[in-house]
Amino acid sequence: MMSKIKTIIIIVVVLAIGFFAYNYFFVSNDDTSAGLKDVSETGNSPSTKTASSSKDLSQNDQYVKQLVALRGISFNFDLFNDDAYKILHAANTDIPPEEKGRQNPFAPIELGDGDFIVATTTVPVGFQVTSTTTVPKVKTTK
Repeated sequence: MMSKIKTIIIIVVVLAIGFFAYNYFFVSNDDTSAGLKDVSETGNSPSTKTASSSKDLSQNDQYVKQLVALRGISFNFDLFNDDAYKILHAANTDIPPEEKGRQNPFAPIELGDGDFIVATTTVPVGFQVTSTTTVPKVKTTK
């Protein structure tokens, strides 16, 4: 009996959380949904005109405020006419060409005596290794 009540309570809680999550993420509180406007057969309805025009006005107000703020910015170019700026010079340093890396960066690294460094991998308990790879010892010519 208790497990049945617990199951019902869990289902109700999950449904309530799902309902609130759906309303929070997918349901809009705006007058329009997904940018769509209500339009009557004769044209725009008065309520839609008022709602959209007030939204347009607020966007226009923000645009005008940003435009006024940007117009207040002025640049002083006197720095470029200053003698201290004119005597500056670039201190470029050429990078000498270097030897490129290995042809295959994933190949084992060869040591001087013909041996190779081979990476090992640890496998968690319960997993099986189905294939193994051996690297042959290669003689080097000096």
